[in-house]
Amino acid sequence: MAEIGSWNGHAFTVSPNLIRSFTGLTIRGSSETEDKTGDGQKYVARKNSNPAEVSLTAELSALTGCDVQNEALQFVDEARAGAQNYFYLAGKKLIPCQLMLTEASVSETQIAPGGKWISCKVKLTMKQCAKYDGTSSGSGGSSSASGSSGSKKSSVRTSSTKISGSQKVTDKVSKDLSASGKTTGSTATGKASGALKSAVAAVQAASKASATTKRASMGTKVLLKK
Repeated sequence: MAEIGSWNGHAFTVSPNLIRSFTGLTIRGSSETEDKTGDGQKYVARKNSNPAEVSLTAELSALTGCDVQNEALQFVDEARAGAQNYFYLAGKKLIPCQLMLTEASVSETQIAPGGKWISCKVKLTMKQCAKYDGTSSGSGGSSSASGSSGSKKSSVRTSSTKISGSQKVTDKVSKDLSASGKTTGSTATGKASGALKSAVAAVQAASKASATTKRASMGTKVLLKK
């Protein structure tokens, strides 16, 4: 049995023993708007989305195995009761929300002399009765659909670092060692060792100069207090 579509237990199928089909599938979406005016121009702005609407016409025939009267009146009863469910087309949700049957109109009824219904058409109108669940049904609906997610803002703090004399010396050591890495053999080892000794000496000299500066500064403060 090839099932074309289904809704709330009603299966539209094509098989050797049963053909229950539908025609005129229409899917409608729209937005509620309001008129606005600015700079001498008139335009519209969106307020809300209107409920999605699906309509189709079920074709029922006793010659293809349908119980025409019972099935047609069942649609009418479900429209009065506001029955709702997902509409599946080829095994997938037509739109990602449940649809309520809001109207069922029976027409083109053919009845045999004995009172048996031979065939009829039932125009069905269904409307969105729940929020979109945010998943795509393959119809491109979107999750336009609208699950809105909050945006997360992250702040990035930047800090500035003052380079001291010892850091400059360290950078010099790195450059010297990098340059020494380009040579080979004992010559490279000797140059690297010499660069390291020079760097150590420079660091020691910088430390001594810093200590001397601090002592001089303290002496100046003492003289000023006196």
